[in-house]
Amino acid sequence: MRKMIVKIVMIFLLLPSHTIANVKEDTTMIWDVRVTPTVEGVTFEFVLYNPSDKGKTVQFQTSQFYDYVIKDAKGNKVYQFSDGKAFLQAIQFVRVEGNETKKWKSSWDLKVKGTRIETGIYSIEAKLMAHSVNEKPIEFNNVATETFTVEEENNAFRNIEVIKEKELVVIKGEAKVRTGSFYYALEDGHHYLIDETLQKVDKGAPNWSEFKFSFPLNTKSDASQVLTLYERDKNEGEIINSYSIVLD
Repeated sequence: MRKMIVKIVMIFLLLPSHTIANVKEDTTMIWDVRVTPTVEGVTFEFVLYNPSDKGKTVQFQTSQFYDYVIKDAKGNKVYQFSDGKAFLQAIQFVRVEGNETKKWKSSWDLKVKGTRIETGIYSIEAKLMAHSVNEKPIEFNNVATETFTVEEENNAFRNIEVIKEKELVVIKGEAKVRTGSFYYALEDGHHYLIDETLQKVDKGAPNWSEFKFSFPLNTKSDASQVLTLYERDKNEGEIINSYSIVLD
């Protein structure tokens, strides 16, 4: 019996280091959160990346794939995604192929019990609710954190709606702009997809005036596209009252 134990130990010690590494590689993944704040809300993009060449199956105990908590600058909990929500109590499987990225998105209107939170710096702690990877306990960091800033409400734009109609993106809302016009531009973080464009409204400030415009849906960019509405100061020409919208 003693000889058998010694043989087993010797076999393990003689295993190539890459064999041991492969055991861990079977469960290693990268979890991250990306934050896009706007005046009326914030969008979170949760990213699960498989850095290996082999596909992996991620198991969840319920239909809840992620959870997140928002905290203020003092570390106090302000909001939690799962509060008051019910999830299907059934095992779920998500397949992530080699070098593939799985993404989820969630939006929050910056309100708690109907009241908008104060301006300032906040943080998100996002947790991947995975139980196992390839039927083995996860060994990677399944909690990602990021900070973001909540700005004051915009005084020039409100009630913005984004409507996708076939190959068009339609933007509707209300504007209270000094010159009776404003500008918009579309970018993906790297390039402008639509250059600065002038948009007129029926009445200028102090009136709120409804507006509607559209542009072709851009499918060439894989990155998140951000539409920005803004005025320009008529004396200095600087951008003021900027309002950004993330187009999913």
